[in-house]
Amino acid sequence: MKKTLFFAVIAVVLGALAMLGTSCQKEVNRPEMPEIIMSYERVVNGEIVVERQAVANGQVVFLPDSTLNGAFWTDPLTSVTWTLSGPQTGEWTSDQLTIQFMYTGTYTLAINSFGVNWSITIIVGGDPTASQVGTRFVGSTFDGSIFHYTFRINRPIYVLDTDVLFRITELGDDVDATYLPQLDGVSFVGTDSIDITFAYPPSGNEALNVKFIAGRMEGTDPIWFNADPDDPYKCQDAPPALDDILQANLKNGLALPPGQTFVTPIGASTTSADYNEELPIVLMSVNPGTGLLNLWFFTLSENPIFRYKTDDAELTFSEITPASAGSGYWHVALPLAPPNGYYTFDFGTGTGLTFVQDQFVSQSTLYYIPTSTLKLYL
Repeated sequence: MKKTLFFAVIAVVLGALAMLGTSCQKEVNRPEMPEIIMSYERVVNGEIVVERQAVANGQVVFLPDSTLNGAFWTDPLTSVTWTLSGPQTGEWTSDQLTIQFMYTGTYTLAINSFGVNWSITIIVGGDPTASQVGTRFVGSTFDGSIFHYTFRINRPIYVLDTDVLFRITELGDDVDATYLPQLDGVSFVGTDSIDITFAYPPSGNEALNVKFIAGRMEGTDPIWFNADPDDPYKCQDAPPALDDILQANLKNGLALPPGQTFVTPIGASTTSADYNEELPIVLMSVNPGTGLLNLWFFTLSENPIFRYKTDDAELTFSEITPASAGSGYWHVALPLAPPNGYYTFDFGTGTGLTFVQDQFVSQSTLYYIPTSTLKLYL
């Protein structure tokens, strides 16, 4: 309900935001008429160079140094009330404005009058790349039905720990998805990072293409962060500009940069064990020629242990260190003819008395409640 109410409010305040479609480029919020123009002069190799640009509502702009004069005007010329906050403050009513920025730092210039609702963040003395963020996948958790994926981005220098953060996350192939800010699933981490967390259910043998970014709220306006152009998770079909986002392939708690794919173990039977389940935990194949039962099991653990026994009356399990098969799967081979016609097995971390069963064991269709393990009859 809270999420629905927020979507309704943000839709009314901001108007319609961009639809993802098949492009990663996010649409910046357009200011209401009139258009706002910014310009300033600086000396380059002894010559005066005039920089001029239209500035959109919610935009972050950069001035290379302090003591610069920044000029702002409405087009067409319209008298409005300008409000400056930051290291310097002021309020003026006019159709054009000149501000001499005496101090480096982060400023907010806003107009809230005569039907204009507009604000920008001005970073004086900052690097234009300050709004760019790189990311890395730090892991996922599983609550029994949903995977919660967390990506960590570097924290832009102008973002304060008192700021309200938002994230936006959509499936890349959902052409009907509305790209709206959400105030959940984003948090500060220490002094230099921000975590973005979002949730999706198990995806079977198919990967999800997800596009995401975070930002800070300037009043009711979102100020987007932008993907570092060199980041491996930068959206691949965005134009080479700053107004783009991040992208990842997700599958059952794992993540890969766009362009990389997950693999299903070669030789696994497509008609047995959990192959066609939403969460394919156990895959298998039988090879009479070699007399082997091949088992692959899925885990997010980096160093799992596989254990088994062929008689439920036995008190201890035989333990095996499995081999990685990629994409979260691990492989073991057992004799095809166990003495009593079945295997009781599971997997987890630790050995002997320190063994802890993996969270996914109970999700398999082979889970046998009387023994709280997996059971397979041959």
